[in-house]
Amino acid sequence: MVDEGVTATDEVEMTAFDDDLGVGDAAGPAWRSPVAWVGAILLFLVASGGPVFWARAELADVTVPLVSDIWVQAVLVVAAGLVLAFSGDALELLRLDKLALGSLGAFLVILLLSAAWSLDGTRTVEQWILLAFASAAALFGGASLDRGQVLTALFVAVHIGIAISAFSDLRDWPIAIVGDDLAGVFGSTDLMGMVALLAAATTVMLMVVVLRRTPEERLAIAEEKAARGGGGGFRMPSMLTINKMRRAATMAQRGQPMGGGGKSMTPRSPGQAMQYRTMARGRRRRAGRLAKVRSSALLRLGITALLVGVLVLDGFLWWRSQSYGALFAVAATAVVMLVVGLSLPGAGEGGRRAAAGVVSVLAAAGVVLLIVFRETVADWFDRDGTWSGRTTLWDGVLDVVGDRPIHGFGFEAGTGVAGFGTRSGFLQVLLAAGAIGLIALVWLMLLVLRRAASAAIMRPDPLGVWVVGMAAYGIAANVNESFVSAWSLPWLLLVFALGHAVARREARFDDVTL
Repeated sequence: MVDEGVTATDEVEMTAFDDDLGVGDAAGPAWRSPVAWVGAILLFLVASGGPVFWARAELADVTVPLVSDIWVQAVLVVAAGLVLAFSGDALELLRLDKLALGSLGAFLVILLLSAAWSLDGTRTVEQWILLAFASAAALFGGASLDRGQVLTALFVAVHIGIAISAFSDLRDWPIAIVGDDLAGVFGSTDLMGMVALLAAATTVMLMVVVLRRTPEERLAIAEEKAARGGGGGFRMPSMLTINKMRRAATMAQRGQPMGGGGKSMTPRSPGQAMQYRTMARGRRRRAGRLAKVRSSALLRLGITALLVGVLVLDGFLWWRSQSYGALFAVAATAVVMLVVGLSLPGAGEGGRRAAAGVVSVLAAAGVVLLIVFRETVADWFDRDGTWSGRTTLWDGVLDVVGDRPIHGFGFEAGTGVAGFGTRSGFLQVLLAAGAIGLIALVWLMLLVLRRAASAAIMRPDPLGVWVVGMAAYGIAANVNESFVSAWSLPWLLLVFALGHAVARREARFDDVTL
């Protein structure tokens, strides 16, 4: 459906109007979006660092790090190329937010410039090219794919690794076990735990989408309550509201979405108008398919049961990994999503925003207590006070950074002089590009979070909050792990969120599928 207030009759009329315009084929091939979706799956699959790396290692002996292997790099390039080639006219929308594009571009340029003084200039340029290519694909994919497509692409990608890892645990593959804990095909228990928790989060979000009541169901419930005399607050919409909804739907078909103040936004180019029409038709088709799932109680029950089983598997594999590092990122993301969800406009907005303030204060207090009593908390999880050596590593990185505090040692080359990893994306960038790079990264992350929250407020629904969660996870995961690279799911999710938020903010045209 196109809008919660648009009736089936309106949809038929708008479809006829659209067909009369002859935009069905002119708006672009129907397979363009599915191909970009497949590319997104492959991109997430490579970035997860599991199945593709494992398959390459099994096929042949690799004498170089897998991220430097030409065949693994080729898979990443193909995946990013598919998304870029079939992402439609996303650039038409993205280029309108010069601040967002400039912030991402400035950060990437700083990393590229670090090659001039890098300890390993060749590696810096090589990995930077891959990072820039993957980031561009994520940005364009976020702008062209709707939120449901990104969610399902992530769900499929991470669960491919989950399924292979579960099989490896069942068959007792030597490579899958580190000590007594499960690493699966991801090479480390920390990465296994991170992917398992991320898989669980996507599964929960899909359950929300499947179980969420449709607008028609909510309207029917309100009418039934009103008929019984039980109230329910049902009111017939005014003619002004009905006419406004009809006008918004018709203008969306013409490629003229309604702005925030109710004024039309005329497409700035023929390409942008074509993109609006393509988005409207494609999402209406997907809305129809989802409506069939939601209208069948048996089918909905079956899908829910299947997703519950998948969720149990995700949780079991996380427990088998005995990795608690990713818990912080998931908890922080959940808090941000809760605060944003409570702050959305709607009924009871004042009370919900007050609750959001309370949650924010409690979360901040929790972080302070975690820092003060970190050794006690570590004992609860059977860890030492250094959190698996992280604090020791961070002290060492800060000592090394003192030699080049402004410009660093070069992207993906700093660990060579440090002699160890950083276990933090922020320290990774500080070591690679100095204070200049760190400032650019923090600015970019805060901008993405703000843009995502703005897009969620424009269209308040669960998937809008989920996009905010993508941005928050990309930030939180980099606190205690290094995830600023082409081979990183948190980084790609952060850039996907930026692409989606910018496109929706500029177009004033949001998803109509979910």
